[in-house]
Amino acid sequence: MRRITGGGAIHHTNELTFSLTTSLDHPLFAGPVSRSYERVHEVVQVALTELGCEASLRGADGLRSDVEDTGMCFHHSTAMDLAWGERKGVGSAQRRRRGRVLHHGSIKLGPSKYDTEIATLEGVEDPGEVARAITGAMRSTAGIKLSPGVPSSSERELAEELGARAIDPAFVRRR
Repeated sequence: MRRITGGGAIHHTNELTFSLTTSLDHPLFAGPVSRSYERVHEVVQVALTELGCEASLRGADGLRSDVEDTGMCFHHSTAMDLAWGERKGVGSAQRRRRGRVLHHGSIKLGPSKYDTEIATLEGVEDPGEVARAITGAMRSTAGIKLSPGVPSSSERELAEELGARAIDPAFVRRR
């Protein structure tokens, strides 16, 4: 599936996906994209530490989870990715447009058949526990006011329509 943020493919299983949207003037997203990745991942790192995971920004060194030519997000790392055990454990992407930002990421809770040799949060069985740790860190560390929401019926209908068009071969050829 294509995302407006780009990035590699993610096998959406055994994971927690998070997303943030706000105006570009929020301090978390000030300055260059790379610096905002670092700040977001520093907040996620606080949450992971609370869960007993000693994650850190990858930095200059490559990782054992880096695998060429798979197209998978977790097989390609950058200096701003969060890693532990010499493997990538958090992947993110960001899009800035019209004074707004969308930043989303994935935290692997367990392996999948497509994401091999990656870092996972072993022993954390409840994705809700991870979500609560992240939302708490967002509030306390980054001063983000979170607004939970549920998609409206028209938003759900549009998502179903777009999903159906995305798997329609005729639609794919037109793109």
